[in-house]
Amino acid sequence: MLFQETLAQRAKSQPLSSQKPLLLLMIGFVIIFLGTVFVLVASILSSSASSSSSIVIFIGPFPIVFGSGPAASCLILLSIVLTISSAAIFYFMHKKTKKTGD
Repeated sequence: MLFQETLAQRAKSQPLSSQKPLLLLMIGFVIIFLGTVFVLVASILSSSASSSSSIVIFIGPFPIVFGSGPAASCLILLSIVLTISSAAIFYFMHKKTKKTGD
């Protein structure tokens, strides 16, 4: 009982701005989960004769691409674009933090 009261008091005392990042993180996970479920259901209900599968794993800005089928070339192109854009974002973020850190 005391523990629950302490948590309730702590939640009331915390400003809303400190709870916002956690809320956004949870919303992001829910959106990713729902997107995965929608893609899974669409692939099960699809009756197309050709099939393709692919996966992209990002370790830092470096992609590892596996794919087979007609959509594999599109996936490779997409991974190259994402790699270049993530490298640019990392570079500009580092440059910005280095400038503000001085």
